Amino acid sequence: MEQALKRENTPTAAPLWHFQDAEVPTGLYDAVLARIVAWERRGALLRAAGLACVAVLSVVGFLQALSYAADELYLSGFAEYARLFFTDHDVVSASWQEFASSLIESLPAVPLILLCGALLLLVWSTARAARDVRIARGRPAIAAIAA
Repeated sequence: MEQALKRENTPTAAPLWHFQDAEVPTGLYDAVLARIVAWERRGALLRAAGLACVAVLSVVGFLQALSYAADELYLSGFAEYARLFFTDHDVVSASWQEFASSLIESLPAVPLILLCGALLLLVWSTARAARDVRIARGRPAIAAIAA
């Protein structure tokens, strides 16, 4: 008798016949899937709001970097070299190697790197925010499964 009790208390010895008779409530699958879609939309809406803030800040950063790059291009003498290229082609063609190296040396790298970084951040955040807005409006991948 003790051996029979020990065998019944083990998890593997419990009969599973009573799970076969259990009925799934009607609409359970649809309710679970609707809940998943609602959570997906909520998350997408929150991500879109955060990315919209990042996009606005990157526009501000882009404008600041653009102003900084314009000032540095003027102060470094790059504008004079570029103007010389368009006005006096004979001088440029006679010594194009020295002209190209002077043009590259006068190019301010840091402002242009900041400008490109701000532009990349703007494009990335705008694209991600647009994707999340599309998901939040009701066109997620999981909604296609529910249909």
